[in-house]
Amino acid sequence: MTIHGVSKRITVPARVIGVRVMPGMGDFAGFEATFNIDRLEFGVLGSRWSGNTLAVDPMVVLHLIIGGVHE
Repeated sequence: MTIHGVSKRITVPARVIGVRVMPGMGDFAGFEATFNIDRLEFGVLGSRWSGNTLAVDPMVVLHLIIGGVHE
């Protein structure tokens, strides 16, 4: 994964949410994954509110829904 110019190898816990034949496209599969990353490890520093508190937590939840076609 590359964010903000920083690349790191990660493992994504994906699950298959469906497979079907799409007319004109072929075999299509959908996947879903939810996982956390530490944005500070990718150089995303963010900003602070008054009182020096973080505006965004360092741990960010990513939720992905991805589809792909078999060629």
